[in-house]
Amino acid sequence: RRMPPGPWGVPLLGYLPFLSRERPFDSYLELAKKYGPIFSLTMTTGVDMIVLTDPDLIHQLFSTDTFLPRPSNAMFRFFGDGALRGFGAAKGKTWYDNRRFALRTLRDFGFGKSSMQDTIKQDVRQVVANIKKHLGEPLLFGSELQIAILNTIRHLTTNESHDHNDPVMQDFYKFLHQSNDAFGDLGLLFFQ
Repeated sequence: RRMPPGPWGVPLLGYLPFLSRERPFDSYLELAKKYGPIFSLTMTTGVDMIVLTDPDLIHQLFSTDTFLPRPSNAMFRFFGDGALRGFGAAKGKTWYDNRRFALRTLRDFGFGKSSMQDTIKQDVRQVVANIKKHLGEPLLFGSELQIAILNTIRHLTTNESHDHNDPVMQDFYKFLHQSNDAFGDLGLLFFQ
C-alpha cells in the first residue's frame, strides 16, 4: 500500500509518543515543514493515518465523495454495537442521509438565516470584549472561542443565550471539556 512520506515511529507505539499531548496540531505543523502539506503517520501498530495541513487541499479533497468514508476502528464498533452508526462513524449512503437530515433540521432551527448571524455577531462581540480585558496578559483564546460556539449552538437549539461569563455557561463548558478529556484518554484504548 502506497502512503505519503512521513516520519518513522517506534515499534508498537508508532509516532504517538512524539506528538504533543496538549497541542498535537503543533506537532503536525512541524512535520508538515519537513514532509509537506500531506504526510502519513503510524499511530500504533496497524493504525496508519494521513494528515492534511493545507486548508485549500482539505477543502478540495473533502468536497468530493471519494474522501467521505470514516475509519473503522474498535471505538466506533464498540459504541455502535459492532456496526458503524451515527454521525461520527457512518459512511456511504448512511452518512449522506445523516448529513442531509442534519442540514435540513439545522435550517429549520434557523441555521443560515439572518437571525442566526445576529446571534453569532453578539457572541463575537463578547469574545472581543473578553480579549480586550486581558490585553498584555496571556490568554487561552481557545476556551473563549469554544464558549462562543457553544452559546451559538445553544441558541440554535433552545433559543436561549447566556453571557459568556455566566456561571451556568462556565460550568457547562467545564463539564464538556472534562468529558472530552475523559473520552480522549479512553479513545487511546480503542484506537486499534
